[in-house]
Amino acid sequence: MSIAPYCITLKELQELKTQLQDLLDHGFVKANGAPIMFVKEKDGSLRLCINYRQLNKLTIKNKIDGLFDQLYGVTIFSKMDLRLGYYLLKMNEADVPKTAFRTRYAYYEFLFIVVFIDDILVYSKNEAEHDEHLRKVLQILQE
Repeated sequence: MSIAPYCITLKELQELKTQLQDLLDHGFVKANGAPIMFVKEKDGSLRLCINYRQLNKLTIKNKIDGLFDQLYGVTIFSKMDLRLGYYLLKMNEADVPKTAFRTRYAYYEFLFIVVFIDDILVYSKNEAEHDEHLRKVLQILQE
């Protein structure tokens, strides 16, 4: 997949250099793509966004409807917010090339998972089962 980089403003170019250097310094990306762009946040800061539409066309879609069936009879729920968990889960080496993105400076690939890991729903039919489920989830996250 090769798509030309998007045009971005001078301010965005400066922000791009800063954010890319930060990601490189922390070892979250490696130079290696999908085009990037910025989205302006409410506070005025710029959030780096990568257009993975071409990759999405090749990706197996989630089957969330089937998950709802599993909730029948469940009485206890816990929601874990992992929004600060980005850059903590190392990506499977075989999947790293799928995250490639390009800028005017270089190609990059993420080495850590950066999407779809911010919320976990743990559900159970009773308290004893729920304690065990929570223990297992926390153990997996710790590993």
